[in-house]
Amino acid sequence: MNHWMIAPVLLPAMVAGLLMLGSNVLSLRIQRAAGLLSGAALLAVAVVLLDQAAGSSQQVYALGSWRPPFGIVLVLDRL
Repeated sequence: MNHWMIAPVLLPAMVAGLLMLGSNVLSLRIQRAAGLLSGAALLAVAVVLLDQAAGSSQQVYALGSWRPPFGIVLVLDRL
């Protein structure tokens, strides 16, 4: 199971939550830098996942090890 498949979902959600919690404490410059760094990290994860999808067939990630139709399943393919 490839845990990188969940990163494009979790990374923006975690950074957005941290930026919202620290909006009163952090300066605008730090918030913008954190946004740009998270965008760059998301781009790097997308490139890694694109490379993995090009080299193999479909990969399936079942969140919480629940089978469909009860769980959420992420699929990594070339589409």
